[in-house]
Amino acid sequence: MSEEMLSKLLVGPQTAIDGQWTNARGGNEGQSIISQLHGRYYELNRRGQLYCAATGVAGVVLPVYTATAHKFVLWNQAASGYNVVPLLLSVSTMGTPAVSSSLGLTTIIGAGTALGTPISAFALTSPYNMKTLQPVAGIAKFSVAATCVATTAYIDLGISSAGVLAAASVTTPWVTLYHDFDGRVIVGPQNAICVVGAIAQTATLVLSLFYAEVPA
Repeated sequence: MSEEMLSKLLVGPQTAIDGQWTNARGGNEGQSIISQLHGRYYELNRRGQLYCAATGVAGVVLPVYTATAHKFVLWNQAASGYNVVPLLLSVSTMGTPAVSSSLGLTTIIGAGTALGTPISAFALTSPYNMKTLQPVAGIAKFSVAATCVATTAYIDLGISSAGVLAAASVTTPWVTLYHDFDGRVIVGPQNAICVVGAIAQTATLVLSLFYAEVPA
């Protein structure tokens, strides 16, 4: 293929199947187009690799990061052959938080495939596949009631309840906080992450974690 052909761009959208060669896309002014067409996660979702682990409207009360009883755990079991990649975490408050605390992740390393150590109890909650919009049994296992060994690991997510604190007599507006992982965390096989507080929470929070499952 000549250098001239390699430098040419095709103006306009293309329709192709997997395995078919395509041209790089260009605009009407001769510029290269790098597109997030249909959104950042469309390609992952189209291929059925986008999931959401969610507490549901009942929500959970998050423990301190050194706890053994956890309320939001995503577990990538050993030999899965996949990496679990967190994409976006949303946290909604269900009233007035009683304590001001940052939220973060604690990590469980060497989690294997079976219950025992370091994960001794794990009540499964099916995540949603965001293409079928149905609960499914994906690669990652999710729980809102799990027992794990105590850990001192804490990765702050830059989310704090301080901004929504209010006196008991004041109605607190519904507040949603977000963390965009942007590729900064990969949960490899036989590892798990838990969403926790730097201090034990007393308020109920509704959480949704969007993540991708990609070959390791």
